[in-house]
Amino acid sequence: MRTRRPARRAAALAAAALVVSCGGGPDGGAPAGAGAEGTEQAVSEPAERVARTAHYDLYSDLDVNLHHFLYQWSRHERPLDRWDRVEVAEREDVTGLPPEERTAWDEAVAVYRRELANRDLLFTAGMEQLRDVVAGLRATGYGEEPALVVETLDRVRPIYRERWWPRHDAANRAWVEELLPALVEHEEEIAARLAAAYGGVFPAPPIRVDVTYYANHLGAYTSAKPHVTVSSSDSSYRMPRALEMIFHETSHADALTLPLLVSLDRHFGYHDRRPPWWFSHLMIFHTAGEVTRLVLEEAGERGYRHYGRDGLYTVNPDRARQTEVLDRHWRPFLAGETSRDDALAAIAAELASDAD
Repeated sequence: MRTRRPARRAAALAAAALVVSCGGGPDGGAPAGAGAEGTEQAVSEPAERVARTAHYDLYSDLDVNLHHFLYQWSRHERPLDRWDRVEVAEREDVTGLPPEERTAWDEAVAVYRRELANRDLLFTAGMEQLRDVVAGLRATGYGEEPALVVETLDRVRPIYRERWWPRHDAANRAWVEELLPALVEHEEEIAARLAAAYGGVFPAPPIRVDVTYYANHLGAYTSAKPHVTVSSSDSSYRMPRALEMIFHETSHADALTLPLLVSLDRHFGYHDRRPPWWFSHLMIFHTAGEVTRLVLEEAGERGYRHYGRDGLYTVNPDRARQTEVLDRHWRPFLAGETSRDDALAAIAAELASDAD
């Protein structure tokens, strides 16, 4: 069993917590001249960055939160399946706004309803770029729509800052503070094991994580680079599963997982089959979950259950069957008991035979 290194962990946690301690600015960020023990580094941190670890920068950005808030608010009146809907409890508060603010807010929601509500935050072309414009990572000059969205956010930002942002920001920061000790302690080990399992390269730091009170209907999504957006209000993404799901989201980086997906296709090809639909995503869930469980167990923290073991793995008979096969063949590989090729060969042979 691996032993903990308390001194190293304490030093790393202190460094990461340097940014966490810097709340109090007008947007919930660091006020001028403030910081952990008066250090100059804390003063220079972006106000919206809550913490930095070896691999991750975690943000609670007002505009990114406002963008997702308006997006989910605008979708309420659309005929969405229950699976696609995110309940926005704050809609009940709008009646308390003064008339001018109510008009401005309703107009902003109308813009989002007209322009964005029928789009997916991840899979619709342009939405990833729009999120990056809102985050200040990309200029607005590549189209009229980003400029319209930025203008809309400008108009209602004071309303959001006054009315809802303090609670949303506090929830985001609490989510980060709850995650941070485990992330600092285990990220190097989990990152190394994931890279070895997938056969790829863990993304270069810093990986940006935008913690938002509302994200998408799944609770989190990841776009290129990778750039993670995760909800602080979704109960399924809180600790201890927040640790697993940060690494699950990072696993969507092509450089990390593409070698595994290529190998998977090759082994199914030997049977003139393709992997079942969604199976590669199931493997990512299983890999991130099992690696997290193993690392926690070796640190003396037993009893962790994957995110998927409380429903996702058994949502239908096909998923349950595939999970059974992964437990039989992929889990031993992750524990170091067999090779990746042998595990993939056994998985492909068993699932291909199911299709015969």
